[in-house]
Amino acid sequence: MIINRKDLVFTAGFLSPQVFVSSNIRSRLEANEYKAVIEHEFFHARNYHPLKKLLLELFLFSFPRFIASRIMKSYEELTEIAADDYARKRGATNKEIASALVKLWEIDAHMGYYAVSFLQTRSRIGTITGAKESVFKYSFLFLLISSLFLFLMITFINGQELLLSCKIAYY
Repeated sequence: MIINRKDLVFTAGFLSPQVFVSSNIRSRLEANEYKAVIEHEFFHARNYHPLKKLLLELFLFSFPRFIASRIMKSYEELTEIAADDYARKRGATNKEIASALVKLWEIDAHMGYYAVSFLQTRSRIGTITGAKESVFKYSFLFLLISSLFLFLMITFINGQELLLSCKIAYY
């Protein structure tokens, strides 16, 4: 528990991730909503999501910006949906997860900062309630195709340099 005037709940740390919850969050959520939020954040910590996000950002540094941002957005959405699923497996209901998510978004809107975007909130609630198809299969496919494209581009460029160096050495 951290003492802070802002209402915060997040996971931070690379090698030993920790869940941080500001003192006001507990009073703003119902007991079951609070438990769902904590289970959600523990999933992030247990699976080293801050470290994985950093490593993915470093890997994507060499990608074109429009591809990197799309992959990053997909990764973030996938980890959030997976954390919601974990909270559900630990006893939280879809209603409790969605209600906590909306309350946290409303707190963010009232405070003037957004930890979770409205579009991400809407997307996650759609996935939780079954109104929206999960993005898992499409995001993974996009990541796979993008990685293959980058690999082929690097191979092609290196192959062209090799051919050019062979031509120079031959003449």
